[in-house]
Amino acid sequence: MSMKKIFTVLAFALAGVVFAQDDSAENVTTGPYEPVAREVTQAKNTDDDPLPAPKRPTYNFTSYGLGISVWHNYENSSSNPKMDWDQGVVFHYARIWEMTTHGAISLVNNTNFSYETSWQWHETLLIGGRYFFADKVFSPFVGMGLGIGIESDGHFDDFTHGFAIGPAGGVEGGLIIFRTSTTQLELGAAYDMLLDGFDFGRHFGSFSFYLAINY
Repeated sequence: MSMKKIFTVLAFALAGVVFAQDDSAENVTTGPYEPVAREVTQAKNTDDDPLPAPKRPTYNFTSYGLGISVWHNYENSSSNPKMDWDQGVVFHYARIWEMTTHGAISLVNNTNFSYETSWQWHETLLIGGRYFFADKVFSPFVGMGLGIGIESDGHFDDFTHGFAIGPAGGVEGGLIIFRTSTTQLELGAAYDMLLDGFDFGRHFGSFSFYLAINY
């Protein structure tokens, strides 16, 4: 074999090797191979979390109301053998300072006047608190307070037996309508009692039922 033929064969052999390498590269990059999908785990984006609902502000109220009352005095074997019960009217006044949407400090003044057999005046001023069961349009509430009171009762012939001034206490409850508003309607009931000095045997009490506007 001549040298020319040998170089020709080597040239074709080298060309075949080059083409074979190009085909291998194409099969690696463009063949049927599909890359495995990688699962990407991302941290929860806290910026997408819903924000808590804003709380409504607390309010201060002045309350005026009017209603009816059922009042009683005390029973005493010498001065008043039978306890008297009279109907009357009540004038309700209060200041209410909300501390939270469910609790408030209260200053309550209930003034009762009798219109039956004898003149009677019964008044208490109580400092205490209220608890509201809901912060919705309709909200029941309960409350209590301590303070002072004054009483004048015409059933007694002796003024000293029918007049009293001393410590007082009371409880209350009812329903607030339009609770979340700055103007409210209050349906209330209360019982308050006062002592003549610190004599628990000489006590005067009153049940009252009223309708009030808080603003």
